Amino acid sequence: MQPRFRGQLRNLIYKNCTDSHLIKPVEIEISGGISLISNYHCSGKICGNGLCLITDNNYQCLCDETDFQGKNCQYEREINEFIFSGKQYLKYNFNNQILSLNEILTFQFKTNHYNGLLFQLIDSKLYIKLKQGQLIIEYRINNIWYETLTTKDIFLIDNQWHYVQIKRNFGQIIIIIDQYYLQLDNEIKTNQLWNFTQIFLGGNEDLNIQKFYGCLKDISIIFNENLTIYLNQSFSNFHEYNLGRYRNCKSLINPIQFLTSSSSSFISFELGNFSQQFNLSFRFETYSSDCILLYSQSNQDFLGLDLIDGFFSITININKKKQRQELFQQRCNDGQSHYIQLELRTYQNEWELNVTMDYRQNTRITIRNSSSKINVKFIENISFIEVWIRVRIRADRL
Repeated sequence: MQPRFRGQLRNLIYKNCTDSHLIKPVEIEISGGISLISNYHCSGKICGNGLCLITDNNYQCLCDETDFQGKNCQYEREINEFIFSGKQYLKYNFNNQILSLNEILTFQFKTNHYNGLLFQLIDSKLYIKLKQGQLIIEYRINNIWYETLTTKDIFLIDNQWHYVQIKRNFGQIIIIIDQYYLQLDNEIKTNQLWNFTQIFLGGNEDLNIQKFYGCLKDISIIFNENLTIYLNQSFSNFHEYNLGRYRNCKSLINPIQFLTSSSSSFISFELGNFSQQFNLSFRFETYSSDCILLYSQSNQDFLGLDLIDGFFSITININKKKQRQELFQQRCNDGQSHYIQLELRTYQNEWELNVTMDYRQNTRITIRNSSSKINVKFIENISFIEVWIRVRIRADRL
């Protein structure tokens, strides 16, 4: 009953869920006034591996998702992306020490991990980190640590590129993230003269620090408004460089995709025998309202995690005692990445289950008078509709 569109459409391209590249539909012409025919400017392979878009009187090549650049996508693109897999880091050594009163650090990053060290600018004094999905700045003045939260409501762990500029000037820190301008109210002015001798990227030499998992590119830093250093172009200054410089960071983590409601769309794996503690964490993304995320079954005991009308729920059946509970008053079928951490402990006659979502919401469930043990083989079946998931499992033998 809605009115139909009257007019013209052009430059129609789309991205399929199973293909990471933009696609141009096959040229067709259908009777009844509907047509999809390329302009003569885009005839042939004028754009090489790119997509040809027509303008009012010419053409334009779209090379964004290819390994080529130039007007006709004819030149091989120079990759300047540093790829970190959570283990490596880079140390950039300056030729001479730099004394600075103000700096401007600019970079782009891409990740879907909540925590990691992006930059250590001054040893034990200035760090830029991801913490629980937020970008923070840690700095120490007079032997006191301060933490500045920079991205209160900005979603940064979506595996997309984000532009960041951090400027220290007259003791004030100003941050631009994508189109957001943030001016931070610091209790302590950071107008000290800092001495730069080296910069760490993606981590540091501390084995206990959580290193960055993702990609960095277009990194530059300006000292005292007159000295600019482009870190991506100064490879001779790097130490312990063993990253994938010549690889494109199209998708560092390829999530498992379940795109069918068929019963054959699942993964199962055996976890083995565990004692009194079991920890499991995973991330998922979905638009489905009702789906099974994960379940474990042993004999008559059952533990399941699923979405019901978009709400995250848990189902427990232990010693023939059934319990289903909605854990968080928030719909999770919004297509964004949600992190779930599940910790299960057993005592003599009691189970304690602690579930955390996105590091913010927490629910604790206690099951008393239970003689069931977790020293059995768990079979985890993940079966969802249109869900992306990454699973990390840690089981501690006590």
